[in-house]
Amino acid sequence: MPKFLRSVDEIKESKKTGFFRGTQRKQIQNNKLHKEQKTELLPKNSKSSSIFRDLKQLQSDIELMMTKRMFYDFLEDYNVRNELDGLAGVLDNATGFHTFPKYRLASTDNHTKFYLKLLNEKDMELRKESHHKSLVTKGLKSHEKNFVFKYIDTHGYAFPLQRSKFYTWKEVKKHFKVSESKPLTRKDKTILSKRMNLAWKMINSELDRKKLTVKTGFDVKLIPYSQFRPD
Repeated sequence: MPKFLRSVDEIKESKKTGFFRGTQRKQIQNNKLHKEQKTELLPKNSKSSSIFRDLKQLQSDIELMMTKRMFYDFLEDYNVRNELDGLAGVLDNATGFHTFPKYRLASTDNHTKFYLKLLNEKDMELRKESHHKSLVTKGLKSHEKNFVFKYIDTHGYAFPLQRSKFYTWKEVKKHFKVSESKPLTRKDKTILSKRMNLAWKMINSELDRKKLTVKTGFDVKLIPYSQFRPD
């Protein structure tokens, strides 16, 4: 028997971490699971799969931890939060079909020129979409960030700029081809802030957002109507 073709009994004897045993994980990575092993992991009825049972239990256990005070310090630990954020990123990417950003729009020290800066491998790990957006606009001014966000929402992270080339902000806007609305006045911002707070109050009065996130892996966010401006 070839080395990669381990028997089911042999796999059961190996140590299990997460959803898979060590030998299973290696064989899955190499696309070398034989028919019997695939049937064991992925039977026709998904609910009969050990993976499904583990997934269901994982969801219940995380919810249980989040509702018990004894786990508060644990859940706030940096290493734990980092793992939970990574898990949220996997779910966000899988369900939202987001792509990985490879570059961020950076500016020179005097903020007169802009260019694409390669992100390091750690930055390109799976994270929530909000983290990716914050990452690719790091160091930009507020109106510049909002401009890039509009581009990302339509085109993703494939920025239409050449690497190793510098651009003025006017040139960036020309290449990105994003329509800009007129800047809001202080009065406009005050009105919008009040309406945003009212919107959150209405949402939170009708919806248990914490329970929604634990049960589904999703949350809600406010998206202003594209044609809306304060009166």
